Amino acid sequence: MGKMKSLIVLMLLAVVTVQAQTFGAFLYDKEGDYTNLRVAPSGEIIAKIPTSHSVMFYFSACKNGWWKVTSYFDFDCDLTVSFDNDCYIHSSCIAVGSRNYGGETWALKASPSDHAKNVCTFKGEVQMRPLDIRDDWIKVRILTGPSKGKEGWIPEESLCGNAVTNCC
Repeated sequence: MGKMKSLIVLMLLAVVTVQAQTFGAFLYDKEGDYTNLRVAPSGEIIAKIPTSHSVMFYFSACKNGWWKVTSYFDFDCDLTVSFDNDCYIHSSCIAVGSRNYGGETWALKASPSDHAKNVCTFKGEVQMRPLDIRDDWIKVRILTGPSKGKEGWIPEESLCGNAVTNCC
């Protein structure tokens, strides 16, 4: 019986580990002077971050366009903030860049799978708005370049969430 309990505990830990995703993106808000962090989606404002700052956020989940923030780093004032309580930011306020530094042709997929149909292809570095996350895939909307406005899924490893470097 002891071995069975140990096996169940290990399986539960594996499930918790898989569900505890982290994903990074940077502040990309072109409306107003501040971006709001909220206690819940559309909830009370708990912090205001100047939109002029270079900020990188880390997230654990996304639901209905709201990303759950686990921490953020403000490069302009070298401030890292972690949250004991829930904190959310809307997807319309963040972005990621592509890690496409060699000029390869990359594809956005119709679903989170290497075997899914291509929605579009692109070359070079582009900025994208993260919309959702599923396992190691991020649903994005392209913000720059010839494919601007296209939406699809891309592997998380293909993205750079740092506000001040290109993640090389």
